[in-house]
Amino acid sequence: MFLVTPLRSVTCSSLLQSKCLQPIDLNSYKPFCYKFQAIFTDLINPQYIMIANWTEKIYQLNLELKLFHPSFVVIRVDLKQLRTQFVGDHTAEQYLTARELERFAELKHEKRRCEWLGGRIGVKGAAACLLMRQETLRHNDIWHKMSTYHDEYGKPFLQVDKNFCFGKNVHISLSHSADLAVGLACTEPCGVDIQEIKNAVFRVRKHFSTEAEQNILIKLAGSFEWDETVLLSLLWSAKEAIKKNIAISPLLYFSEIRLKSIKHSAGGGLIFHFICSRKDKLPAMNCAALAAKFDNYSFAVSYVSMPDHSHGNNFSS
Repeated sequence: MFLVTPLRSVTCSSLLQSKCLQPIDLNSYKPFCYKFQAIFTDLINPQYIMIANWTEKIYQLNLELKLFHPSFVVIRVDLKQLRTQFVGDHTAEQYLTARELERFAELKHEKRRCEWLGGRIGVKGAAACLLMRQETLRHNDIWHKMSTYHDEYGKPFLQVDKNFCFGKNVHISLSHSADLAVGLACTEPCGVDIQEIKNAVFRVRKHFSTEAEQNILIKLAGSFEWDETVLLSLLWSAKEAIKKNIAISPLLYFSEIRLKSIKHSAGGGLIFHFICSRKDKLPAMNCAALAAKFDNYSFAVSYVSMPDHSHGNNFSS
């Protein structure tokens, strides 16, 4: 076994300063990323409809992401489908290691148990797709070759059987809301968030946004197809993704993630530009998150070297 080491907070700014964006060979990447769904059809049929690969869907939001490292995979899990096959611990045993089952047994409410399990299915599926040899993916026991843990910052990380992967590091993030869970696996620190879009976001907007940030959204709403309810949800998801991306304890507060501008991406997504800082602990650093509306959900993803430029209009304070 080898431990996939999570990022420590002291390396955040140095990573941003030293990271060099390099083109990748998409032909070598696609077999492990885009063929995931077909392979998993064989593995877990008929339950495969529960799992979907959103990686290409995310890339289409901003095609610039295809030109640079890192590699990442996003897996969506339909919690409705999971609930239909949920038979207590028996279902969990298909996907969780013995250590994870101990934690699972501590959860008392069925809704929470399903969300927790769905998140682990998502990140394990994403990591398997990113790390493992294609022929290895056909082994039914791949779920038990990876185990999720949390570091001192509360960030999840994986312990992976070294015989079932290429040996490169993987960073993970997960999120769930209503009937969906998502898991993200990336070759560098990352964060993902999904939120069901509700009108209630107006009541709590002061919790995660300032008046200046809301004014930026108002400007954007006047020239965009999404209304302020959607845009507030996207801002919330973008900030949550940033919080999960940056390893610091305690996690960044929303007030420490300050919106600088928003840009349209060519594929229909929005790129949120932030300045993040914490006095004496985290020098001011630029961060970006890509966000979009999928059905009735806001979705956002962020990683350390995400390109913070895009074509289109720039909305700022």
